Amino acid sequence: MILSQRHKFPIRSLSRRMAAMLLVSLMSLLPAWNGPQAIAQMAPAGQGPVWLANYNIALQEATRLNKPVLLHFSATWCGPCQQMERGVFPHPQVQQMLRNSVAAVKVDSDQNPQLVQQYGVRGLPADVMIDPRNGRVLLHSENYLDVGAYTGTILGVSQKYAMMVAQAPPANPAPRRDGAGMPSDNNFQRGSRSSRPMLNPDDVGLDGFSPVALQRTRSWVPGNSQFAWEHQGITYLMTTEQELADFKLNPDQYAPKLLGCDPVVLWDTTKAVTGSTQHAAFFDDSLFLFVSRESRDRFKENPKRYMRTEQVLRRSDVQRLVQASPAESEVTTRHAEKTPATDVLRK
Repeated sequence: MILSQRHKFPIRSLSRRMAAMLLVSLMSLLPAWNGPQAIAQMAPAGQGPVWLANYNIALQEATRLNKPVLLHFSATWCGPCQQMERGVFPHPQVQQMLRNSVAAVKVDSDQNPQLVQQYGVRGLPADVMIDPRNGRVLLHSENYLDVGAYTGTILGVSQKYAMMVAQAPPANPAPRRDGAGMPSDNNFQRGSRSSRPMLNPDDVGLDGFSPVALQRTRSWVPGNSQFAWEHQGITYLMTTEQELADFKLNPDQYAPKLLGCDPVVLWDTTKAVTGSTQHAAFFDDSLFLFVSRESRDRFKENPKRYMRTEQVLRRSDVQRLVQASPAESEVTTRHAEKTPATDVLRK
């Protein structure tokens, strides 16, 4: 059985039966593995687990210990994944690196499709490293790596991350109080232009408005760069620390679907064109953006038709909307029992 040159399997490219046959053939070629000894290597006494239980725990540990998060995507039917499982991860050098340099978690791609889509994983095995402070992707690798290549790659990124943390400016001090005993907020006024981040506008989602506030109150509330988090290559701004924590736990609940691209345009032309916050609508508690009122109206006529697309988008696939649409002044509230899709219009 010959593996692909890159030792990478595209997700869902094989039937379960074929995958099982391939796995059996591959296992016959692998050297014997001493299970008890390998398990002992994976968790030496007193040193804690190598792999954390889930993504949220890894994120919390990474934040606490100033380490990057490592997500290793695999599947039971993926031959190269099992080869790494048996020949790479039990190695003492890899064990030490995973325990000391990152907050690592294994992700079963079949059981976690949201994470697969969130990080644009198209082939297995895959490793994604993220900055726990803002969600920015530090590494995206889709390939089999041997012991030397794996430790070198992960250590290189983790060392760069440690330098970034060491060189980061100190956190903003607590607001000083003025003569009247009230906190001074000259540097932060919610909703003012001065509170907007110094970021590339193309990288900021929803024009800087908070997706959490929009989901909960159906109102457009400007976010702040102090509470920023990157999701699928797009930075979203929240208004409070609590909103930021809620967004981190479940970004797909709040972020626009299809990376903010117009589902009607995507269905009709297969082109991923970003919609405008001037033309937004909720359907089944999911936010969609559209390039025009006409496009939004077509979606409202038959939302399920345009939601059937299974195209997986990457940030590089997205084309920016060149010309903004005129502002609309009407404000509506959501009545799910009366209409399948509800506009969320900006003043």
